[in-house]
Amino acid sequence: MIITPNIKAFVILLITFVLIFYLFAIIQSCKKLEFEKVARVKTGEATDVTSNSASVTGIIQDVGESGVTQYGHCWSTNQNPKIDLDATNSYGTSYGNQVSFTTGQSASLPALTTITISSITDSSAQS
Repeated sequence: MIITPNIKAFVILLITFVLIFYLFAIIQSCKKLEFEKVARVKTGEATDVTSNSASVTGIIQDVGESGVTQYGHCWSTNQNPKIDLDATNSYGTSYGNQVSFTTGQSASLPALTTITISSITDSSAQS
């Protein structure tokens, strides 16, 4: 089979067209990488736990796309508390991992012991 210059040019043009088409299709299918929009936070361990207090640290690891507008700690006696002041930006609120701890024993109630009641009158008695 003899390949003439016209057929050779046509084949090259066809291959070029197919390659450009596939390259365009690949570029169109690529997605733009987006930064994480919400902040990313991490909760530390509870330390210095007493009968009525504990210390817990939190770290804002990534402020997200629009920065952090409010932050703080969220605590509750229930599981997974949610409020609007944990690590908030215009995209929403992020929460760190939940940390559970038990406070120390609360003070016990005083014991009351009575002795025999005496000197009983209409309005008083001694014990």
